[in-house]
Amino acid sequence: MLLEANISVFSFIFGIPAREILEECREKGIVTIGTATPPDEAAALQEAGANAIAASGFEAGGHRGSFLRPAEDSLTGTLSLLPQVVDVVDVPVIARGE
Repeated sequence: MLLEANISVFSFIFGIPAREILEECREKGIVTIGTATPPDEAAALQEAGANAIAASGFEAGGHRGSFLRPAEDSLTGTLSLLPQVVDVVDVPVIARGE
């Protein structure tokens, strides 16, 4: 349904969509934005083909988007997390949190 809706951006949290979905997004020109809480998630998202990373600090609130480790191990604040993510990826990084 998402791929047939003629959207221009697909933002996701809590992991990485199946490779086939991300490939079809690329084919349709849909920009993909994945959410990372520690830098290793950002690297995994870039490797999977995400066009941009939303670096989500602990200030973002209750539903932690952590997917490679427990949420309590991913409690870096946005201002500290942002440069760490920028150091490990080559795609645009968006600060998410307060």
